[in-house]
Amino acid sequence: MNSDRLMDDFLPPIARNYRVERSARFDEDGDVLRESTKLGCYFDMLKMLNNPDSSDMTFMCQDGVKVYACRLLLVSRSSVLRNMLTNGMAESQQSEVVLHEITSPVLLLILEYIYTGWIMLQSFERRAKVYLSGTPEACRKMMLETIRGARFFLLQTVEDLIIQHLVCIVKRIVGYITQGLSIFRQYAALEREPHYKFVFLMFIVTLNVLSLTIPFYVNIHIAHTLVLHIFSLWIIN
Repeated sequence: MNSDRLMDDFLPPIARNYRVERSARFDEDGDVLRESTKLGCYFDMLKMLNNPDSSDMTFMCQDGVKVYACRLLLVSRSSVLRNMLTNGMAESQQSEVVLHEITSPVLLLILEYIYTGWIMLQSFERRAKVYLSGTPEACRKMMLETIRGARFFLLQTVEDLIIQHLVCIVKRIVGYITQGLSIFRQYAALEREPHYKFVFLMFIVTLNVLSLTIPFYVNIHIAHTLVLHIFSLWIIN
């Protein structure tokens, strides 16, 4: 499976468009140049995330971690933050705002959307590794907590993005299982051959090779481990 193709479902639209057009020649309208510029702006905004040099306020999160942010971007993207920071509330006069309901990894994911208009799926994996155990369960927990945080800030688009990512994950899992079953049917036809156990061992090796082409965050290794366990018992017997 082409790794570029695999990643496209999880990239922001700007990055996907640039991937398609980056090898094309510049046309009269400069479309490729515009896409390249947009992609550059996307990553420039990402660099500003939690950067003290480009921030004018901080959040003290539930877990006691400080997160730096730009007030102007916050008030332009969230009505809750706009009311909190501009309508004469106590927070509007403070350079440090306490968030009792939001943890720092969740806030960073929400700020990623506020800054760039997108949350890459890899960000959930990265935050889960840094702040939690790094397991698939931790990644899913991070998604659920981010949905709660998005609802707190009234950011419906963030919830929609997470659901979109989950749909992509399910599609990848189904594709992987379908591919594995197809290979299994091919090897199963050889069961009566003298060396069929060796053939099934090769099938297991093939599954392992396939699993290496799927990123961690697709979370297929649970199904993969189950398949290996079943076939191992079958071969022993």
